[in-house]
Amino acid sequence: MLCFLVQLLLLHLLEHYMPALYANGIGFMISAQLNFVLSYTFTWGDSARRTGGYLLLTWLKFAFNATLALGINSLLFGLAHNVCALPSLVAAIFATLLSTVCTFLINHHVVFQPERGV
Repeated sequence: MLCFLVQLLLLHLLEHYMPALYANGIGFMISAQLNFVLSYTFTWGDSARRTGGYLLLTWLKFAFNATLALGINSLLFGLAHNVCALPSLVAAIFATLLSTVCTFLINHHVVFQPERGV
């Protein structure tokens, strides 16, 4: 929820200076980096602690997943905001709820999956 609130706050602040789709994307990617730190520390804290190359690989997998989720989120946000004419905050809520399901499943089964020998 904290990451989502960060995303919404950034969307609200940035959409005064750029199109809402871009503001949402920037907010999404910044909140994704905060999400990595929180996920690594708390959500999947019971997985093997990774350092060095393993931590970098975990972050790269997470970043790839976040980029995929950004594509899904942006598509859904654009449809909700531009086609359905929903307000930007409502469109962001809709898009983030659906893209979060995809993100969580990939993080759970791929990114933070326990590795043998780590």
